[in-house]
Parts: sequence; C-alpha cells; structure tokens
Amino acid sequence: MTEDVTVRFGSGWPFPSPMWQDPPWSMTGTVITAWFHAEPGRLAELAHADFAPMHEGSQTRLRFYDIVATSGGRSTPFQEAVVAFRTSYRGVHGELSALMWTDSIPYLTWGREVFGWPLQYGEVNLQGGLWDGEATADAFCQTEGLSLESVRVESERTLAPSDPTVWITPQRRLSAVNVASEERRVLAIRPRVVHPGRSFRCSGSLDVRELFGEVQNVEIDAVTGVTIEVGDDVAAIE
Repeated sequence: MTEDVTVRFGSGWPFPSPMWQDPPWSMTGTVITAWFHAEPGRLAELAHADFAPMHEGSQTRLRFYDIVATSGGRSTPFQEAVVAFRTSYRGVHGELSALMWTDSIPYLTWGREVFGWPLQYGEVNLQGGLWDGEATADAFCQTEGLSLESVRVESERTLAPSDPTVWITPQRRLSAVNVASEERRVLAIRPRVVHPGRSFRCSGSLDVRELFGEVQNVEIDAVTGVTIEVGDDVAAIE
C-alpha cells in the first residue's frame, strides 16, 4: 500500500515537506571515520579563504554515515559521506564540511535549504557487517573516488562524554526580490549527543589520492548505535 503524502494546505505560508520534517532532527546509526593530515594547499582549494585550515597539517576527516533521521514522528534513512577539516571563524573553532554527498534527495534538499550544507547527490556505497553493528565484521566505504576499505575493529574504547565539535557552516541565500543580490552568513551548529553508542579503534586502507594525493597519520574509528540531535542549537556567528 502506497503511503499517503498528500499535501493539505492550512494557510498560505510555506509548509514543512511531508518527506522531511523541520529540525531538530534525531539521527541514529553507524559512523566510520578516517582521520588524516592533508597538505594545507589542498584544503585551501576546497573552501573560501575565510575558512582556512587552523594550522599546518590540519586534521582532516573523511566520514561515512548510515543514519535514520527522525523528526515529527517520521523516520527517513539516508547515507552520507563528508570531507571536513578543522578551521575557525571570528573566534569560533570547529569543523568546516567542505564536501558532502548523499543518496537521499529529501535530506539533500532540506540540508541545503535549512542549514546551507554543500550537499550534492552521489552514490554512497557502504558494505559489510560492521554497518549492522557487528563488531567482528569488516566494512567497506566508497564515494566519488574516495574509499575506505577492509575496515576492521581492533579494540573497543571508552570515551569521556562530550558533544561533537561545532559545525561551522557558510550559508548563502539569494534574494527573492532581486536575484542579483544575496545574503551571506555563517552558522555555528552544535550537535548534541543523546546516546554515545559503542566506539572502536579500527584498521583499514584509506584512498583519497584523487583529492588529496598522499596523506599521513591516518587513524580510523567507528561508532555504532550513536544518536545525536541536530538543529536545536544553531546561531549565526557575528
């Protein structure tokens, strides 16, 4: 039976999509991350000069997500891959998501509309039992020429409770009255950890040569069963 997603107008104001509700969003799933040091020159090609890497050899990450997002009683699964690096803007330290791919059109639409994330549609290929929470299984992750292969858990680790770093997000909005003009601002998005899940140190093979060439100091970790809330703590950086 096809789900009824008929839009019923309550007023003339724009309305939330039946496919994706307004934030905050509760996001639950598995995350696998490769941390590495990339040349600053390579990172500078990915972002405006206002968001330069914090220092030489700035820590960069390639992170893959397999997530179910819930808001307003509706759950939406999606997969995502993100390249981000440490930066600061007007005294606020955090991470800039420079490249983002997702296989979900609703998530792409709302991520760009609400927060201005640079999401683009792409195939995100996630395989292996680790994605299902099996700590003894391997995992494979690939998107747009970037891959993380033969990911295997080496040990479980205990982390002190903490929320993720601030997501520094440039946002650009065109004027509906004069499309030649635009509004620019930078958001500080602070996700909140609702449930930390299980965290693991992993081994694996990272290939980001297409984008970064050879990289150094690669570390890989995985978190299963994590839940974070996104969208209840967002402010413009003045």
